[in-house]
Amino acid sequence: MANLIQTTILSNAKDDGNHVMIAIPCYGVMDPQVMISVVSNVGVLTANHINVSVLTKIGDCDVNDVRNDIARVFLESKANHLMAWDADVVASGQCVKRLLDYGKDIVAAVYPFKSEVEGYPVAFENGTFELAGQGLIKVAGVPGGFTLWSRKAIQSLYDAEGREKEWQNKGDYGKLKVRPIWERTVNTERGMRVSSDIVACQKATQLGMDIFVDPEMPLGHIGSKQYSGQLGHYLMEKSGGNAGMAKVAFTTLQRKNPYEEPDAVFEACQQLAAAFGNKPWAVDEGMLAVLFELADRPDINSVFETGSGLSTAAFLAAGLEIVTALESEPIWGAKTEEFLRYCGIDVAKKNPVKYTSLKSIPGEGKWYDFETDYRYDMVLIDGPRREEVDQRSRILDRLPNLVKRAKVVVLDDVDDIDGQRLVERVEAFGFKATKLVNLRNREFAICEKVEDDDKNGDDNGDGEHPKKD
Repeated sequence: MANLIQTTILSNAKDDGNHVMIAIPCYGVMDPQVMISVVSNVGVLTANHINVSVLTKIGDCDVNDVRNDIARVFLESKANHLMAWDADVVASGQCVKRLLDYGKDIVAAVYPFKSEVEGYPVAFENGTFELAGQGLIKVAGVPGGFTLWSRKAIQSLYDAEGREKEWQNKGDYGKLKVRPIWERTVNTERGMRVSSDIVACQKATQLGMDIFVDPEMPLGHIGSKQYSGQLGHYLMEKSGGNAGMAKVAFTTLQRKNPYEEPDAVFEACQQLAAAFGNKPWAVDEGMLAVLFELADRPDINSVFETGSGLSTAAFLAAGLEIVTALESEPIWGAKTEEFLRYCGIDVAKKNPVKYTSLKSIPGEGKWYDFETDYRYDMVLIDGPRREEVDQRSRILDRLPNLVKRAKVVVLDDVDDIDGQRLVERVEAFGFKATKLVNLRNREFAICEKVEDDDKNGDDNGDGEHPKKD
């Protein structure tokens, strides 16, 4: 006999639509691990002043009928989000809140198949996924076992479905009419059945809605044992080697807060550095995480760097709209551009790499043939390749205001005499340097501004101060 069991847990929030319904189809017995997961998520939601209803439909083996009946009950409730959660899916306590925070009409996490061969039941448009910001990817379809639907999405699907299906012998309900949002169909061209979850996603797409997935949310899927996995890691391995790794790592880094999730940031930087390669010349993951943290500061809106590469990708991942990377070596610049494409950057529209030659300046030596009046918040000096004494120090002679006006100046390779002199000269411009050691035991310096521009003889120029859009 099929029965609906519903419990509402009220937080101290007003009943103003800040309400999630967690709905669990359960034909047999729910695994204790799933129940613990549900209780943990309920605790996080109510602690964040979100009302929660837990709805369980038991004793009905037709999951499509159950999902359609759940949609009916949801629309009759005061909840504004429906969290579809299957009785064999295990998730950590923050997962529902995390999906809710994205603010999407349809957003899911994807669990692995119950198989020793790793795979995930997710449908991609033309065999690929699309980066969607916030660390999300856009896909064609998701399984229904861990998906958050907004009221707008469910109501739109319900209204668009003009047919009604009449149930008979449905336990205490006798006859009951529902609209078949979830229903299996057959793809006649391919001669295969299409699952009801994919059909529901197809209907949503036809109504102009997008389907999003958080690829970095690990889930468990209980069968003869618990099969655990993370879609993002799987895609990184399967979707084109370095290109796939770069895309997933860059997307992950875009979503991370370096102050709240330092370990996750470091892991994403490891993945990004591994995808870029070129050891030992490229910046390592330790320094990369530091650069990302600096660029993520609210007072840093723009970066100027001498030399392009992995750091360029990190600055773009931090959300900086103004990134200028001088490059005198075309081969290296081309590698950077290719890597940025891997990360999902449209280089044709937004290319931070600025090619320029090195020209000989009488009495000074070689330096970039480049001038700017822009006022950048952060400057990274990691070029050109050192072929002459104090070559990198020439930025202080050729572009002194660029350095003086910055809030932060980062100097790479400062563990030799030239590097030490560069640090001293930057400090003379009103900065305080802190030396750090990267994972390759090489020193770099972070120089923070400690004096006002006026005290450093800055004429303030006429240059613009780039800002984020």
